[in-house]
Amino acid sequence: MRVWSEVQAAHMATVGQLLGGARKVAKTRKCRIRQLDGSPFKKGICLRVYTTSPKKPNSANRKLAKVQLSNGLKALAYIPGEGHNLQEHSMVLVSGNGVRDLPGVKLRIVRGRYDCAGVKDRKKSSICTAARWCAPVQRLRILLLHSFPM
Repeated sequence: MRVWSEVQAAHMATVGQLLGGARKVAKTRKCRIRQLDGSPFKKGICLRVYTTSPKKPNSANRKLAKVQLSNGLKALAYIPGEGHNLQEHSMVLVSGNGVRDLPGVKLRIVRGRYDCAGVKDRKKSSICTAARWCAPVQRLRILLLHSFPM
């Protein structure tokens, strides 16, 4: 059995650890994208919605929007998912994490927030696209599981 002083000593830092700076407080992570000003999300207004083709080995039509953010900066944002209802003057929420095969695109539009609708008829990972029908479907599934136990 340990004596009280041994227990206390087990949780204390040594002199070397204190001198070496072992007690530094960890910094909180900030978003490093310049347009977001350290915020995880920003609201913006679509100035132009268009498609463009990606960098070399890939081939597709990627949907983009030029967005004026709430801090006044303009940026390109990718519209994820199949189909969208965005047009000029639509209000959107953008986050970091751009697209690798589109140069200069550092932001991504969040589906299901403000004027950008969620992905229609999406079954998998609907929470990621903020689809509104997800919660009632989950409640129904739980209700059915409890009503008819196997």
